[in-house]
Amino acid sequence: MKLLQGFGYSILLILLGIYILNTTESTIGKIIGTSCIVFFSGILLWAIFKKIKDSSK
Repeated sequence: MKLLQGFGYSILLILLGIYILNTTESTIGKIIGTSCIVFFSGILLWAIFKKIKDSSK
């Protein structure tokens, strides 16, 4: 259950970054949206790889 909750939060924050990126016209908004997408996508991928590695042991 905790795993699904963590993935859900990451996906929601990625979607928030996409929303910020699409709705803002300013440079700072574009930077914040892009960094939000990149950071939380990286965390999500790291968690997936860690879960795969732990389950293969």
